[in-house]
Amino acid sequence: MSEHWTPFPDPRPAFDFAGVRLREVWPLLHAGDREPFPDRENIAGLIAAEARLGDTVFGTDAEKIAAELQDAWRAFHRGEFREAFERGLGAGPLGQAVANTADGVQAFFLEARDSDKTARYQALVERAGNTIDLLPMRASSHYRYAWALGLLSRQLPAMQVLAEGLGSKLHAALDAALELDADHPEAHTALGLYFAEAVHKLGAALARMTLRVDPEAAEAHLRTAIALTPEAPNAWVGLGIGLGLLDAQEHAGARKAALAKAAAMRPLDARQTLEIAYAQRKLSAMD
Repeated sequence: MSEHWTPFPDPRPAFDFAGVRLREVWPLLHAGDREPFPDRENIAGLIAAEARLGDTVFGTDAEKIAAELQDAWRAFHRGEFREAFERGLGAGPLGQAVANTADGVQAFFLEARDSDKTARYQALVERAGNTIDLLPMRASSHYRYAWALGLLSRQLPAMQVLAEGLGSKLHAALDAALELDADHPEAHTALGLYFAEAVHKLGAALARMTLRVDPEAAEAHLRTAIALTPEAPNAWVGLGIGLGLLDAQEHAGARKAALAKAAAMRPLDARQTLEIAYAQRKLSAMD
């Protein structure tokens, strides 16, 4: 993986979630990925159920692990993605959620070199897959694995994606996430985009016949994410991109409206800042 980390370009005082502020805003910051707040009680319960989760420099000290994870997430939300990644890795298996999220966001939005993007995504897939073994009953474990597979798939030739079965693995992981948590917004967005990409590449008839995927289901998943998290830029960006894949001409108005909705939002943290800027670029490209 590249040692190069492009700094987040728009740090703001509002993104400093020191002290109890992080817990207070956690439900808003994590409405999309449904990540539980990493407090001592949560960590202690997980380690009691799965001893391997305590394989950290802090041993099984739930208080210290929780404090480190909270600081890692604070770094992530203010845009210090490298710090979030390194703190997450240092916290052991329970830190994979923040480490993987930071690495993926960094690679997608801020990494300029395709070769480094691919290397990051390959490592991300491996780490996220390993996390499922340790936290199989947490929907976000399956979702982040699918997210990593989706990022990697967009970097690889279509034949390689097909040969390695990345699409099937992604679909299975999202199905698992939604079976554990039917209201997981980002899993709905990801599944809707997977369906939309299949329709775009294969055509509606062939996608329906070979993958049991159809445009109606794609749009339904994308709109479910909107209904669950109407204030999340990610959900609106997903809808805009998905509608464009399904039929850019037919959905031109709705696609533009979705991207405009995201582009006009006020960000809660660094990631949302990057998502909103991405929506603005997509919207400008439509004009």
